[in-house]
Amino acid sequence: MDMIYHGEDEEKGRIAFMMMDVQAQGIIYLKDYRVFWIKFLEMYGELLQTKFTYDDESETVTKMCFEKISCACSNDGVTIRRDQSGTECFNFEDFM
Repeated sequence: MDMIYHGEDEEKGRIAFMMMDVQAQGIIYLKDYRVFWIKFLEMYGELLQTKFTYDDESETVTKMCFEKISCACSNDGVTIRRDQSGTECFNFEDFM
């Protein structure tokens, strides 16, 4: 918790990335990103004593954010990062 409150931006980013990296592979896929946001909304709803649901609008926003993060800039322009099997993903560098 001390790092979250008093840490450097990169330390805070690394903690946020690790929370989303449910498979601890250093790569986040859309399904993992979706699970993170579903659990986050459930937890946030419990804290506020209300019910948040992951609906179609949430899915649209999740996909849009995932695509923004997974865009890798190169000399050739902007491309979506993909793993060896062609699945869209992002790593810590993309996230930061």
